[in-house]
Amino acid sequence: MQGWGARLARAIVMTLVGIALSVTSGLFVGWVVGARLDPGELPSQLAAIAQPGLLDLAIALTAGIAAGYATLRTEAGGALSGVAISVTIEPPLAAMGLFLAAGNQPAMRQAMLAMVTNFGALVVGATFAMAWWGFADKTTRRAAGSNRVRLGVLVWIAAVVAVAVPLTVYSQRVVEDQRFEDQISDAVGEWDPSTRISALDAQLHDGFATVELSLTGPRRPEPAWRLAELLSEQRGVKVTIHITFVLATEDHAVATP
Repeated sequence: MQGWGARLARAIVMTLVGIALSVTSGLFVGWVVGARLDPGELPSQLAAIAQPGLLDLAIALTAGIAAGYATLRTEAGGALSGVAISVTIEPPLAAMGLFLAAGNQPAMRQAMLAMVTNFGALVVGATFAMAWWGFADKTTRRAAGSNRVRLGVLVWIAAVVAVAVPLTVYSQRVVEDQRFEDQISDAVGEWDPSTRISALDAQLHDGFATVELSLTGPRRPEPAWRLAELLSEQRGVKVTIHITFVLATEDHAVATP
């Protein structure tokens, strides 16, 4: 906001050191506990971090605005800035360390994308809040500093917009896949009411869909091709289904003296 190059350099160094410490802490914890984070069996919180979406970008932008406001208004509480960082930046950094310790490179790259996205949105949100509520002092800022400020803000905005476009596409795909999974759940009940879904993974592609199902039940289920045909008719696309079935048996006995 003020175009102070020396302070900006110190801030960048401090930020990089903080990032390194956070990732190293996650890496150390991963080594200590012997992390085994398989991409198909990630805990829900880590899975969410490894799948950043447009909602995460909006949350980081809002947190940045709140942090920028708190910086200018002491009555808002200085802790709000720390909270904004802890809910948007720290989780992806810790996840990067855990994924690195587990050797889960794809998930680590996704967590890194989430961190970069959240960091950029946080900076843009805080910059907007400070500009809106009058942090910049034009009387002490030189023309060269003003140009640097404008350039920096434009670069951050362009970066956030560039990331927002693929995140929007990805978010739409996630929503569509979730709707498809709900449709599969209904179709399974129609296909064989005796079965129960224990795990479900479905993805829609251009003109075809893949479904991974884990089922349990008291008897062998109906043939898989019937479920594939049912879903294909409902969606109007080619459907490939892989079913894993576990027979659930029950035993009941009554004894009298």
